[in-house]
Amino acid sequence: MAVVPGDGIGPEVMRSALKVLNAVDFSPEYVALDVGYERWRREGVAVTQDDIETLKASDVVLKGPVTTPPRRTETFESVTLHIRRALDVYANVRPFKSLPVSPFANIEMIIVRENTEGVYMGKESYNGGVAVTERVITERGSRRIVDYAFKLARRNKRSKVTCIHKANIMKATCGLFRDVFYQVAKGYGDIAHAEMLVDACAHEMIKNPRSLDVLVTTNMFGDILSDEAAALIGSLGLMGSFNIGDRYALFEPVHGTAPDIAGKGKANPIGMIMAASYMLDNIGREYDGASVRTAIEEVLREGVVLTADLGGGSTTEEITQAIISKLVSSR
Repeated sequence: MAVVPGDGIGPEVMRSALKVLNAVDFSPEYVALDVGYERWRREGVAVTQDDIETLKASDVVLKGPVTTPPRRTETFESVTLHIRRALDVYANVRPFKSLPVSPFANIEMIIVRENTEGVYMGKESYNGGVAVTERVITERGSRRIVDYAFKLARRNKRSKVTCIHKANIMKATCGLFRDVFYQVAKGYGDIAHAEMLVDACAHEMIKNPRSLDVLVTTNMFGDILSDEAAALIGSLGLMGSFNIGDRYALFEPVHGTAPDIAGKGKANPIGMIMAASYMLDNIGREYDGASVRTAIEEVLREGVVLTADLGGGSTTEEITQAIISKLVSSR
């Protein structure tokens, strides 16, 4: 297993995840990789081709958050996007299920986000006061992500897949994505399908989130809607995700590096631990993955050990040990 701790709070929450994996007797050969913004600041390189080859040689990748600075003058390419494209993990799957601390109960939606195209491809130019970002949507990329969404829905016994787009305005790019969606949907007669404009979806997510099931969408729309959905569950710190391709798999939390609390023991490790639980599912250890998620729910239900983002004052280590205690007592 390749382990990428990342930047900011990444190393802290990664340590928590590895402790939880150890508690379920998961003992792979670990290969640690130092990639990210801090390495770039030290060495002038964030990730090398050798690093990519190591990731490709691994069975799975567990990755923490990596900083991408917003400054226009800084020539730094997102390491996360670079790795996703290099591994061609085109499906970014983000499950959102209500937890005991969630402000809304009975939410259970899955956002399936295309991971390799769209405006995040980094095709940009600047000339004479005019900045341009290209949005690249291909038929192949659209077909495989939509097909994955329907397969995921069928595998998880979900009832509907909804295509999220803005084809009324971006007729070429979103129009292509929408057309491919309807073509693919014909092959899944057992699953209902629908479409929704992205702004209408954002509204529906607040007004009636329980109506949403499996959502499939393009890269940036999926990124933005995921953060909105996380607020419905209670915190970005609770959310894990997985990135799947035809050959490789990468697991990571949804949240960022939170540099303001890095090294202070305040980070919520649950998103990273959730990602590790999805990794266990992926390698055929579904019982262990489910046990980890059950332990998390039990700790949150008790409401005694909670990090600051959940309204508590517990440390990263305290909530990690609380989860491990629940795991150990259940085995």
